[in-house]
Amino acid sequence: MTVEEFLTAYEAAGQCLDELPSEFTVVEEGAWSQEHKNQFAQHIVMAHGKFFCISESRSGSYHTDWYYDEPTIQEVTRHEETKVAVTFKGIGPTVTGKARH
Repeated sequence: MTVEEFLTAYEAAGQCLDELPSEFTVVEEGAWSQEHKNQFAQHIVMAHGKFFCISESRSGSYHTDWYYDEPTIQEVTRHEETKVAVTFKGIGPTVTGKARH
């Protein structure tokens, strides 16, 4: 499946993930992130053994209407990463000092 064929299928489904054909699997449905009056989301869909990233953006308001920009589609590959998180945990008793005046 090419990116163009994927886009055609996505548009035929009304650009709705829930309406994609059964041979398409939504791997990751991204949450909308806010940046001023715009929102952005990315979704990963597998179709015919390939992964595709759908990037969407919209502007407007939850209280009025959303105005959607044209989505972009890109074929992507799956990569695994291991990330190390550094945290700090107490190892002894807590001592309380005097309050500032």
